[in-house]
Formats: sequence, structure tokens, C-alpha cells
Amino acid sequence: MSGWRAWLPPLLAPLGGVLVWLAERIWPGTVASPYLAALGAALLVVALALHLPPFQEERGAGSLRGATGWLGAPYALFVLALALYYGSTLLRGHPAGMVDWRGLARAGWMLSLAAGAVLYVFVTLARLAQRRAPQPDARRIRLAGSAGLSLALLLVLVALLNFVFAGLPWEWNLAYFKTTRPSEATRELVQGLTTPVQVGAFFAADSEVGPLVHSYFDALKSSSDQADKLQIQFADADLQPALAETFKARGNGWVVLRKGALVRPMRVGEVLGQARFQLRNFDRNFFRTLLEVSRPPATVYLTIGHGERNERGGSATPGGSFNRFRVVMRERNYTVKDLGIGQGLGDRVPADAALVVIAAPTEPFLPSEAAALRHYLDGGGRLLAFLEPRTGPVPEHKGLPGVTLVQLLRDYGVEFDPTVQDNDRIYARRTYTRADHTLLVTVAYQNHPSVNNLRVASGQFPLVLLGAGALRIGQVPPGLTVQDTIKAMPGTWGDLNGNFEFDAAKEHRDTPALALAVAPKGAPEAQHAAAGAAPKTNGPTMLVFADADLASDLLIRNRANLTAVEDALGWLVEQDKPVGLPQTEEDVRIRHAKGDDWLWFYLPVLGVPFLLLGFGFWQAMRRRRRAGGGDA
Repeated sequence: MSGWRAWLPPLLAPLGGVLVWLAERIWPGTVASPYLAALGAALLVVALALHLPPFQEERGAGSLRGATGWLGAPYALFVLALALYYGSTLLRGHPAGMVDWRGLARAGWMLSLAAGAVLYVFVTLARLAQRRAPQPDARRIRLAGSAGLSLALLLVLVALLNFVFAGLPWEWNLAYFKTTRPSEATRELVQGLTTPVQVGAFFAADSEVGPLVHSYFDALKSSSDQADKLQIQFADADLQPALAETFKARGNGWVVLRKGALVRPMRVGEVLGQARFQLRNFDRNFFRTLLEVSRPPATVYLTIGHGERNERGGSATPGGSFNRFRVVMRERNYTVKDLGIGQGLGDRVPADAALVVIAAPTEPFLPSEAAALRHYLDGGGRLLAFLEPRTGPVPEHKGLPGVTLVQLLRDYGVEFDPTVQDNDRIYARRTYTRADHTLLVTVAYQNHPSVNNLRVASGQFPLVLLGAGALRIGQVPPGLTVQDTIKAMPGTWGDLNGNFEFDAAKEHRDTPALALAVAPKGAPEAQHAAAGAAPKTNGPTMLVFADADLASDLLIRNRANLTAVEDALGWLVEQDKPVGLPQTEEDVRIRHAKGDDWLWFYLPVLGVPFLLLGFGFWQAMRRRRRAGGGDA
């Protein structure tokens, strides 16, 4: 076929496809729609009829051997598209829960038409470029067809993915400000408000950031029964200067929390790009600020002077210090102070102490210091103690008889075995040697308020400990209860000879306790002192951990370790339902459920890419075989 007849199929086929597309997608349901569709279908049929004679002629002559299939493939896709198009008009809608054949046919004809059009352009241009050549080059047409098919399949893949993701109930918000729904910790904090807290949000009317902050507070108020306790006002600081002065706002782009004379501002920003970091961490920052405003600051004392982890140089192990632990307490609005002989520990524990923390001392307490701690605990004080295997018997302190932390805790029914516990079945990897057997991992959380948040989804909160000892319940004094809160996983043993291997002759496997809780017998949690109040005379409340590394800078970044520390502080100091800090946006996991659409999920996500890879591999092997045959 030569001359003007050679140009008819390339003109008629695209025109017919465009007319069908216009009839179905641009002007559906109009008077002209069926006529445009019929005209487009007729043009496609005419283009196919004009193509068939020269197609058969070239195929018989062998001038395009191996390329005739590529020349006919677009027309086959056009015919398939027409069949699916008219078939979709005959099919009915599907009942609920049945396969939507009509929808599949309507999607199929568009994909077939688009794929055929792309492939048609490639092979037709390659064929027309050789219309004056005495002998057409079939190889050029095959290469053009392969490229066109690859692009067509890519377009089909994109369309299928769009179809699937649009049909499934998934959300994936990639905006700067994704915390449109406040965290559970923030909602619980608002739920527990006893007195109103005023919030002033100052943004200009045309601010890009203002609507995002507004949506956050709308979601917070709608999810809380105590929404009236959180009084939120939105204003433009330039238009309402009196209100801005009341909140002491420095201008627009600020969120200010106010309770009486206490005012705490939060800088957010007015420009979306500049406010990106503040928006991503808005929920966490608002939680901390609201906690600071709504609750009186509790004072936590950390003992010093005995080689504790919180002292400078208190740990010879990299990452063993308690710097991050101090940050966590400040984030919970605690005032953190040191307590040693120079701060009066030899006389008494300060009256404003809401909690005393003793972090793995390497030296004993002076008798006067131990007496002050006992007096504080017997009067209803609260203690968070971290032990280490090295906190066993130690020499006398400064030439005077001393009292170790182990001896102090023994008076309240807590016994400590300083033997390092190993597990060769369930452990974490660090050095990839047998020494990793001391890196214990556990999800054995017991029924106690101090581990409630860990027990909610224990499989997702593996606690990590490094070189832990073992705790057990000793002789409990009258009026106290001692309960294990965290236990090691089965198969744990005390490594008596330090070879990191289980010796059946000397050692035995067990599930030792890694944390113990001590509380007055029969005293409900609601009767404990509130944060910052003077201790009540109903006996001590304490949590004891068998490993100080649990809260060290090295391991506290583990989600379960951080949660364990936060819940321990919440149970000891606040004596209510522990409130954990909300996670930042970087920590939020996006989970997608496939549900009953598993076939549509895996077909485009896995099937089509493997189809492309398989086609490419087949093409490569086919070319190699031909090249090898030609050389032979």
C-alpha cells in the first residue's frame, strides 16, 4: 500500500478512538453521544479493513517477517476495546457483594483503547518511516513495538493503581500538617481537666497555617466530653489587639495557653513552609504545654554522691547515662533536682518531693542518708529504683558503715540477685556474638497499672534490657504488697560463670522478675497523694527495675523502654491512669488494611510489575537466541 492510501489507517484509527472517548468520557448521556460513538467505531473498523490487505500481502511476501504481529496488535486492541465498550452497555449493575462486571468492562475498554493507541503510534511511525525503502526493516518495527508496549503497560499499571487506590478506603496524607486528629494522650489529658484552660490561636484571615491549627482543635473538642474545659478562641492579633494583649501574644502565628496568671506561648508561624517543623510536632508540643499549664509541677529528686547513673561519669558504658531520662521527666512537667548529702539527704528528704529516683548507685548510702530515705518511704513516699548486678555487696563508704540500695529495698520485701541473666532463645542483636545473650527482650507484662500501656499490644512493645539481674519477692512487711510487673521470657537463666552459655549442671532456666511494685496493702490508687502534694502516712509506693540500662540513653529510645519509664512515672507520681507522651509525626505508623480486596491489591501491586519484568526477560532471551542463531 502506497500513496495516500498508506496514510488513511494512521488518520482514521486515532480519529475513531478520539470520537469514542469523547462520546463516553466528555459528553456522556448527550444527544450526540451515541452518534459520536458509532462514528468512532465505524472509523476504527474502516482503518482495520484498509490495513488487512497490505498486511496479508507483506506477511505472505516475508518482507516483514517477525514484525507483522506488532503491526496488527494495535488493531486487535482496538477491536477488544470496541467489544468491551458495547459489552458494558449491555451488562447491568452488580448487586452488593457481587463482582461489578459492568465496571470492569468499562475500565477494560478504556485501558485497551489507550494501550492500543500508544502501541499504534510507535509501530505506525516506524512503518511509515520506511515507506520509500525498497526493503522494509522488520527489526526497527519490532524495537518500536517493544518500546510502545512497555509504555502502554506502564500506563495500564498507573491506571490500575489509581483505580484500586481510589476504590479502597485508604488514606495517606502527605501534607506538612498531618496531626488533624489529636493523639490519645492529648485527648486523655483534656478529659482529665478539672479547671478551664483558655487557648488563644492568633492567625491572619488569609494565613495558610491557621486553618490547619483550627482543624486540630475542632477534632480535639469533638472527641472530648470535657471540651468546655478547653476554651479556644481564634483571632487576628492585628485586628483584635486587646485580646492579643490579654493572652500576651506577640502577634499572629502564635498559640497561647492561659490559666489564671500562668501564660505559656507556642510559636507556630504564619507561612506554611517555615512552620513545617512546628506543625509536624504540634500535637506533642501542645500536650507538653497543656500539661505544664493544667497540672502543678511536681518535684522529682535524683540521688547523687554514690556513683549513680544520673551523675556525670556515673556510667563507664557508652550510652549508659541518664540524660534522656531527665528530658523525659521535664517533658512531663516535673521539676528535676539533685539530692545528696549537700542538699540535705543526711537529714531528711525535702517535703516537696513527689518522687525520689535512685539510679544504680555503686557505693552505699551513709547511715543518716539511709535513715532519711526510710523515714520518707515509711511516711508514704514514692521511690523509683534501678538496680544493676554491680549493686551487690560493696565496700564501706568513706570508712563508715554504709547501707546499700539492695539492703534498703530488702526491708520492704524486695530481694535482688546480682547474677547477670542470659537468654539464648529470645534476645536482641548488638555484637552478633554470644555476649548478646545478655541483651534480654521481653513482652511478659503482668497485670499491674504501671504496665497497662505496654499490655495493650504487648507484641508491638518488646522491652530491651542489657545485663539485668533478677528480682524476687522476699519477706514482705505487714501492710505492704509486692507484685512482679515485668518478667523475663521463658528460658532465661543466671549466668554463674559468665560464659554466656547455659550449663545444665549448674544453672537452670526460669522466668525471673525484672520489675517489682511495692504498695500499701488495700490502698486504692485514688487515695494516693496527688502530684506535688506531701506524702501520706500509708506506707511506701515504689517500682524497682533489675536493670538501669532500661532507662539509659542507649535503650530509652526504644519505644517500649520509653513507655515503661513514662508509665512508671505516671503511676508513682500522678497515681492515676498513666498518660504517655504522644508520638511525633515521624513516629506514626501508617497501616493499610486490604480487607476483602486482596485480589485487587496484589494484582496491580505485584502482578503487573512481574508481568513487565517477565516480558522484558522474554524479549532479552529471544534476542539472544536470534543473535546466536545468526552467528551460527
